[in-house]
Amino acid sequence: MREINWNIVMRLKLFLLMVIILLVFYVVVGGIIFDLEINWNIVIITSLIYGIFGANNYQEIKIQIPIEDKESFSVFLRNYLECTGLKIINENNDLFIVKPKFNWVDRWISSGRITLTVEENQAIVVGPSIYVEKIKILIKATF
Repeated sequence: MREINWNIVMRLKLFLLMVIILLVFYVVVGGIIFDLEINWNIVIITSLIYGIFGANNYQEIKIQIPIEDKESFSVFLRNYLECTGLKIINENNDLFIVKPKFNWVDRWISSGRITLTVEENQAIVVGPSIYVEKIKILIKATF
């Protein structure tokens, strides 16, 4: 039940975010430059679609990535994780806790952290799917 409530809250946040963005766009571009009025149908329909389908980017997933050397993988994470727009906020021997750098929109929508657990022959990544996929692409491209 709690997962359903979280999805509804996240979808509402995405809906409100898109409404605000579209209203600002209409005011700046439509009102100042072209003297257009706000088309509420476009604002509401676009925001609903974004709210419903955009939530898939922030659902928590877990992936396991095979690695060969635990130590070199840990060094790799420290050096190259910033390429994905993430920063390490807490580091243990086998556990990295990662958050997005300065991205206030993503922090407002999903305050979930990304955890990377490094084991002997695999790395386990848990977090919002948009960031887990970025980490997966970085690791697959390098290793």
